[in-house]
Parts: sequence; structure tokens; C-alpha cells
Amino acid sequence: MTLQRTSNLSADTAGARGTRRRPLLWGVLIGWVSGGAAVGIGSMVVMQSGLFDIRASTPHLFVVGWLTHHTMIRSVQVRAASDSGRRFMPEQIARGFRLYDSHCFACHGGPGLSRERWVDGLTPTAPYLLDMARQWSPSQLHLIVADGIKMTGMPAWKFTLADGEIWDVVRFVRAMHGMSPARYLQMRATAASGGESALGVANYAHSRAPHPQ
Repeated sequence: MTLQRTSNLSADTAGARGTRRRPLLWGVLIGWVSGGAAVGIGSMVVMQSGLFDIRASTPHLFVVGWLTHHTMIRSVQVRAASDSGRRFMPEQIARGFRLYDSHCFACHGGPGLSRERWVDGLTPTAPYLLDMARQWSPSQLHLIVADGIKMTGMPAWKFTLADGEIWDVVRFVRAMHGMSPARYLQMRATAASGGESALGVANYAHSRAPHPQ
């Protein structure tokens, strides 16, 4: 009898706990559904009312800019491949310079050299890339160049350039850290004339550029 009473009490206690938990679970579920519905309705109101300013001439609100920028950083960090074992050669800088100067300079400029004025009309504005070697790993830069960034005007260059060419651009971007305007212009002059001294300039840049660990 004692064992049966104890068993019945345990069953009653468990049943009471289960009964008390059900309203709590239902409350949490209803809260989530209500919150999702409120977000959806609020989004529709903003969309249909035209409250969100889509003009490129108007900067993003601080919170919008912060959220999109940090979302982009984490997305690149998560999706970029490992850099282990990758080696760069000095001649990649000369090849990467030619590609950068013809395809990238207009938007991103160079060391002490301004980009095209029309780039100021982009929101967000295309950044200068002089410190990219400190901010991104080679594989992260490769992902950005190859796949582009949504809603920034940065195209996916893998549809235009071969993968080896993209790595050449990455190598040159990393070499720009600490490069002087005179050095950049020297590379442009030698590249335009077809002079072999461009490789000598590239060797100098290679010795100064950060290398992957």
C-alpha cells in the first residue's frame, strides 16, 4: 500500500508539473508568433508607405549602416576558405597591378590617388583599399573580389576574371599597404610602356607587403 501511494503521489506530482508547464509553453509560442507577425506587419507598413529612403544621395541611418557592415564582415569570415599553405610570388604583383589599375582604380583609387568623382554618389561609398591587408586575410579578399558584395555596387569578378587573375589582384591589394603614390605611378608608367622594370617595382613591393601566416 505504501509503495502504491508513493507511486500515485509521484504520478500526481508529475501530472501537476506538466499541467503547469503547458500554459507557459503556449505563452512562449504565442509570444513568438505575435512578435513575428508584428515584425512582418511593420515591414509591410514601411515598404508600402515608402518610409525607407532608397536614394543613393542619402546616407544610411547609423543603425542600418552598422548592421549591414557587420553582417557583411561576419558573412565573409564564415565563408572564406583557409589560407594555410598559400604562397605568393612577386610577379603576381605586376600582373595584379595591371588588373587593379584597369578594373578597380576608378572606384577604389590608389595610394594618395583619388578615385573617380562619380564614386561619391554610391551608398555605401566604395572604400580605399590601402589597409585591406590588415583587415582581411588573402582568402577573405579573394571571396570579396570573386563573389562581390550585395547592395554595395561591388560586382562578382569571377564572371569576368579567371581565378588566377583574381588571386593576382588580391596579391596586389595586399602589396598596397605602405606603398607611396610615386611607387604606384611608377608601376603605371612601366606597365603602360611594357617595360620590364615593372617586375623590379613588384619585387620591391613584395618585400614590403604583409605575407600570410
